[in-house]
Amino acid sequence: MTPELLLQECATMTHAGRMYRMVEVGRLAVTYLRRQSARLTARDMPFVHQVNMVLPTLSAVAPDLALELVRTTIKHTPLGQLNIATLLQKRPREMADLVLAADEMVPANFNAVAHKLDTERLVALVTHRSLLLNNRSLKRLAPSQRLAIYRVSERGWRNNEGILRYEIVELLPAEQRMQEARRHLELPALATRPQVRLRYTAFLPWDEARALLDSALRSNEAELRALALQTLLAATRYQAAYLPDALQLIRKRRYEQDPVRLAMLTALAELPYGRWREEHLPELAQIIRDALDAADLSTATARAIGKMVIYLLPYYPAWCAAQLAIVYRERGLVTGYQLDHIISDEDMHHIAPALLPLLQAWQEREKEQHLLTLGLIFGRRLRVFDELVAILTTLLEQTQSLNVASTITHLFELHRHERLLELVPTLLARDESYVIIPAVYNCLHRHRQDLLTSYLGQRTYKGKFTTGQVHIVLNLHDGFYRWTPEQQDIFAHTLLKLASDDAQSTPVQQNTIRCLAAMPAIDPTFVIQFASDPRPQVRDTALRALGKLDAGQGVPVLFEALNDERARVAIYVLRRILLAMPPQEALARLRAMPLNQVTVGKEIVRLIGDLASEEAYQELLLLAQRELHRDVRVALLRALWPYLERAETWEILTQAAQAPESAQALGVINIPVNGMSLTTQRRLTNLFTILLAHPDPEVRIATLRRCASYPFRDPEHTLHARLLQMMQSELPDESTTAANAIFAIYTGNDIALVGNAVRRLLNNRHALHNIIESFVSRLYYNRKHQLPTAQAIQAVLARDPLTISLRLKILCWSFPWPEVIQSLIALAPELHADALVSAESLVNQLSRRPDANLAELEAALANQADERLRRLALAALLAQARQAKGWSDEYIQRLHTYQRDSSVLVAEKAQFTFPV
Repeated sequence: MTPELLLQECATMTHAGRMYRMVEVGRLAVTYLRRQSARLTARDMPFVHQVNMVLPTLSAVAPDLALELVRTTIKHTPLGQLNIATLLQKRPREMADLVLAADEMVPANFNAVAHKLDTERLVALVTHRSLLLNNRSLKRLAPSQRLAIYRVSERGWRNNEGILRYEIVELLPAEQRMQEARRHLELPALATRPQVRLRYTAFLPWDEARALLDSALRSNEAELRALALQTLLAATRYQAAYLPDALQLIRKRRYEQDPVRLAMLTALAELPYGRWREEHLPELAQIIRDALDAADLSTATARAIGKMVIYLLPYYPAWCAAQLAIVYRERGLVTGYQLDHIISDEDMHHIAPALLPLLQAWQEREKEQHLLTLGLIFGRRLRVFDELVAILTTLLEQTQSLNVASTITHLFELHRHERLLELVPTLLARDESYVIIPAVYNCLHRHRQDLLTSYLGQRTYKGKFTTGQVHIVLNLHDGFYRWTPEQQDIFAHTLLKLASDDAQSTPVQQNTIRCLAAMPAIDPTFVIQFASDPRPQVRDTALRALGKLDAGQGVPVLFEALNDERARVAIYVLRRILLAMPPQEALARLRAMPLNQVTVGKEIVRLIGDLASEEAYQELLLLAQRELHRDVRVALLRALWPYLERAETWEILTQAAQAPESAQALGVINIPVNGMSLTTQRRLTNLFTILLAHPDPEVRIATLRRCASYPFRDPEHTLHARLLQMMQSELPDESTTAANAIFAIYTGNDIALVGNAVRRLLNNRHALHNIIESFVSRLYYNRKHQLPTAQAIQAVLARDPLTISLRLKILCWSFPWPEVIQSLIALAPELHADALVSAESLVNQLSRRPDANLAELEAALANQADERLRRLALAALLAQARQAKGWSDEYIQRLHTYQRDSSVLVAEKAQFTFPV
């Protein structure tokens, strides 16, 4: 197996394969890539593409092998350029260590696996700004881990008003919850927002919370009373001993208006299951009774009652079943929650007896929809809910509604299959029209073929669900191998009549043809005859179906179709058949096919290329000498890709690149470089030189993007002169993309060339701006490997004092941290107004640089005589305050120092900064 095929198989492995085979392929791929990596001393983009191609699948199948490959690759390639998302899920601890060890930014999201990390790694990632926890991730952490993260992020989590979101506070340990609650109650920003402020009262001790909420509980505004009651009930989440007091409070409020009642019951439903005890249930039952007795009880409040009872079902099934029966009896089916995933079969022994009287009452009153909905709610628990199954069986026999009958049989098909098998013969004996129900005819189709023959469309039948006026054709598509040949023949004749009926819709006709092709025992002429049908939709469907006939009976017809208008469909159907033939036979067939239709010609050329034999290659060379349609010639160029090591191939590709028509030139741009010899790479470079001189800008831009996205080595600098020229293009996209291509190809390999490129552009300000912006964008995830190039560019720019803003960008994002500090001090005299603004913006962004020590930068600049440097020191302080821990007391003290600075440039900014 070639390395390319090995990597392709590794990239496309799925868990459906055998594990030992997948691991073996992965091991071979890693061994090959490690050997390739050992030869590299700098980043090699073709190699990086190969690694990224296999990493996702390899990480899922053999994560340890993937981790080994990553560790090998990052010796010369930045971690941020590798596709590590899947590996991060599989090996979070090891990947956290790699991210923390990297001195460059790595786009990694640890939220989904944060709970698998230890506290030390979590805190390090948060401080490193590689982990921005959301509520869901924070909730999955251990309390001690939440506390550790809170201690480093306490102020950083606050907004600019000093507010820490309620959802975060509720996840903190008790001491910190109360501390934050008291702080929020005294927060000036919330003094006029009781709807926000009072919620934090839930985190205080019960007596303290009760006293603080007393005024709100007596408010004339229903909204404020509702909030106060919800808050007190939320407090019992942390103080379960006071739940009886809260229930008594609700009892006393039984005459509250419905919006307040809804708020109380919703809050009860949101309490954790563990807060409820057996002794609470009588009080809760009375609260439910009071609510049901209220004249103004809304549907929403009734649903809240149902939700609360349902969520308690797994813990108190007997009590909940009785309450459900009451609610359903008095308010109907107020909730549609699916119960089968929260209750067990054992729970049904308590629930069924409690609901049975209600079910019987609904049955007597012919509440079909209620009974049906209840069946859907209990779902898989029907397997032990015999009482409801019996009632649904009676309903199935008596109903006049096809929808009701279909739903019941579908439920039985899913959850009581043995019951359906018993019922089907009885139902059909009573009324044959039941056969039109999908669950019924599927039961016959799969299990009771002995009853099927009468319902294969050869006669009509009248009943509850059919009029007896038309023949019913069962909607079956596959699985006909279960039938006898006689049954298949009967049904085929029924389908033939249907397919011949012009009044039928197109989808019906097409499905009919597919069904005929799926029956293994019928005469193949039943399908073949439609391959010449005058109706295009029927004919094309039949042609596609012919390729699926077991014994290849349709192949002669497909070859015959290549000579007429059916060829555009037949050629695609023949692909699988031709590639399964011996290559010589397939090539002989393809040679005989006409090329006059463009679609057919394109596919013939592709198929010849896919044969991958010497004879096939010679045939492609002969085709290249013929006059071909443009699209066919483009397909020919793609078919030559497997033969890139042959000189004749490059003659054809070069002619295409020189063609004035853009379609041919575009057809050679995406030639893969993987596995190319050095000679072939030189040929590819020469080809790209031709493409970059093409008169059509679309071709030039596409070539530049190819060079930038999938770069390759150009040791002889063949492309360099042309790329330099294109960087000065008047077309903005061409200029920018040419700059990207130069950096992609020559950075780390030919540093002098990059410096020379910048030197040539010093007087072309627009092009210079584009090339520097392009380079800086590459520094975020690849700083260490770009340092020599950055130094070369910086040396060129230093000759021009008007490039100070550009130099600052390169300095801050690429140079070693100690040099950044010293260089900023040295550049102070050059910091004009715009440059100072740029420098301040860069300092604000430096927190994204993993090795940046903003405290060190601030300390170095804070006492400088130059006011501009002190302004940058202030910017460094503000950047620190925006990091995980926010405004600490120490930061605030340092801010006061800047506020007293003698320079207006420093003091004004500091005095109008408001820490929280």
